[in-house]
Amino acid sequence: MNARFAYAQARLQARHAQRPDPADWRLLAGVGDAVHYLQVARRTRLRPWVLGLQGEQDSHRIELTLRRHFQDYADEVLHWLPAPWSRSSDWFRRLPELPAIAHLLGGEPPPAWMRDDPRLEPFTHGDVAQRLQALRDADCAPLVTAWEQGASISGAWFDHWRSLWVNERAGQAGLERLTALIQEALLRPPDGGPEDPGIQRERLASRLTVLFRRHAFQPAACYAHLALTALDLLTLRGELLQRVWFASGRSAP
Repeated sequence: MNARFAYAQARLQARHAQRPDPADWRLLAGVGDAVHYLQVARRTRLRPWVLGLQGEQDSHRIELTLRRHFQDYADEVLHWLPAPWSRSSDWFRRLPELPAIAHLLGGEPPPAWMRDDPRLEPFTHGDVAQRLQALRDADCAPLVTAWEQGASISGAWFDHWRSLWVNERAGQAGLERLTALIQEALLRPPDGGPEDPGIQRERLASRLTVLFRRHAFQPAACYAHLALTALDLLTLRGELLQRVWFASGRSAP
């Protein structure tokens, strides 16, 4: 397995080194408005992620741009994995979309930002029955079945993802650790009450970094890198939207 993943690992290591570091975030922390924030961010390792963003844009446009950047990046990174992992990778792309899919399955009206997202737009038309069919016609039948049975959509996602793993023992342990980590940190809120999201993300990033290094030359390293990238973008999103809302006199939703 190691030899076949050498191509991916070399590129993952390079990209991992290009992630924003604490100095970048400290530099940006003191910037007060969105326009200036983006100007400064373009001089840091966040530059690729803020291209196409303008400080005068509304929150929906900013979020849509960041989602598209991440989707494009995930497509590039997952393409580095050997071909047998393509089905697992395709399904992994759905993980960030689970809250939106749950919203649509519940029959709630789709907000404008979902209609503007190319990956979600096909599921926003018609009534619930039409949405269910559109999801089935795509790759989301396991999620529809779970919803119809009153089961957890996120649980169904993880179960189906496991079923798509290539049966290679050397990579299973890392993937199981990654699965447990994502389930614990992202899908199961801590019992101790609310905690600062920034602290939660830092703790998760630390554990993902350990996993990334420990399971080098395995598929888990690729997925862990994407999870770390998603955390970077969540932090960037939060910092930008706080400044947009402050400028408009609104409070965070």
